[in-house]
Amino acid sequence: MSFKGFHHSKKSKEKISKNNDRFFLGKKFSKEHRKKLSKAKIGHIPWNKGKKGYISDTGRKKIIETNKRRKASNETKMKMSKSMMGKNNPRWKGGVTYKHTLIRHSIQFRLWRESVFARDNYTCQKCSKRGGKLHPHHIKNFAEWPELRFAIDNGVTFCEECHRMFHKIYGNRNNNEEQLKKF
Repeated sequence: MSFKGFHHSKKSKEKISKNNDRFFLGKKFSKEHRKKLSKAKIGHIPWNKGKKGYISDTGRKKIIETNKRRKASNETKMKMSKSMMGKNNPRWKGGVTYKHTLIRHSIQFRLWRESVFARDNYTCQKCSKRGGKLHPHHIKNFAEWPELRFAIDNGVTFCEECHRMFHKIYGNRNNNEEQLKKF
């Protein structure tokens, strides 16, 4: 709804002005009062003078340095992930997320993905391009083979273009090893 060109009636303008009077909105202090206020502030040092946020610059640098040296183990990552799942998460909405979305965003899926990339030396198995935007591809479908979702030998590394091309040719369902060999 746009209020461009909208004008208040005289009655509503009077109501607004009465409310403003009550809360001092739109009112200006007299020159005398402003002088009194400025005299009262002389010598007063603001609590946040020279500070940036809650942590000093040296403290911030120390925190950054310690966190650079820290690497959480996979076990710790799993524990941290589980501690914020479901009802423990502040963004919990009563379990409305699809099951496949939960799985694809889980730590298990991330570890499977990293393992497949590492095994294939971060190289696309179709065009041999190393690095870039890599996608892990399930040889046997994610949806149809739930027991093989996190099996490392059920994954292969593709670059983004090759992964799109594979699914354009063979579709998203009933994928198998024969299709992969032909591709």
